[in-house]
Amino acid sequence: MKKLFAFMLVFVLALLLFACGKSGQTDNQTTTATQTTTTTQATTTVNGDFEKPADYAAVMLIKINPQFGLYLDADGKVLALEAMNDDAKSIQSGLSVTGKAFEAAVEEIIIAAHTGGFIKDGGAVTLEITEANNVDATSILNKASAAANKTSTDLKIQFSVNAQDKTGNQGGETTTTTTAQQTTTVAPTTTTTTKPAPSVINPKTNLQQGIEYIGNFREVEGGLRAGALQFDGEYVVLVERFFTSEKPEDEGAPPITFNGKIYYSEGGGMDPHCYELTDTEILITSLSFNESSDDVKIKAVLQSDGMIKIIQSADRTLFPVGAVYSTNIAEVLR
Repeated sequence: MKKLFAFMLVFVLALLLFACGKSGQTDNQTTTATQTTTTTQATTTVNGDFEKPADYAAVMLIKINPQFGLYLDADGKVLALEAMNDDAKSIQSGLSVTGKAFEAAVEEIIIAAHTGGFIKDGGAVTLEITEANNVDATSILNKASAAANKTSTDLKIQFSVNAQDKTGNQGGETTTTTTAQQTTTVAPTTTTTTKPAPSVINPKTNLQQGIEYIGNFREVEGGLRAGALQFDGEYVVLVERFFTSEKPEDEGAPPITFNGKIYYSEGGGMDPHCYELTDTEILITSLSFNESSDDVKIKAVLQSDGMIKIIQSADRTLFPVGAVYSTNIAEVLR
């Protein structure tokens, strides 16, 4: 009897040890599974609603107080624009930089910041390259700084431009050589590297009628687009011009070259509006020619070089602030 009792006691203890071992193994497996699930939930989303493009070659930060991130491809075209703070988000809707060269994006962002009251005389613009993959960060900074300086001249204000290569630094220190070359105070009226801004002339006596002013060329979805204005008496026709890389059977207008590529005209969409001329400005109303309105959709000036320059606009795609339009297409393709 004692032997039977001892055998049963050993059997029960063995069952308990086996159960405890299985329980510990289950706990470890559960923990591992939980950790794996947590890891696979990682995402590329930034700031809640921005996702980095898949294949970018460089990242440029533009700090004014609005702070933007530009994701560039290997050719320097903007793949995506990230608004990195509330000030940037407040002017983001007026920007159309995707697909443009980064120099044009820098100019457009500075103009928008100036229009929004974020940069004035004595302000500062900081340009930083934080990532660069098989591209020349210094070259990008040089060209971006030149674009910023040109915008200072166009806006007739002075601000400092500070360019920094942060791609190879630990701890966020500025590369001394790049900063020394790029940090400068822009003085538009005295600079020897930038032509003085053209003066404004009276459009009543100098605006050309019946001929198209064209500008704001940009590559979109494999083609080329531009904005144009043609004044005919009391109406102005706003045009979105389309160009294709495919050579048509009937060549029509001569081809143009943009960023080293050849494009052919394939027409465009037209939208007539009323307009009014003052001694200094061109005012285009917000409604079409068969209705009347005092609202101004686009405000522009005629420069002494014969180009129309946009100074106020509700259409930031075809006629963004700062864009220029000429009757000579070669002038705006340079």
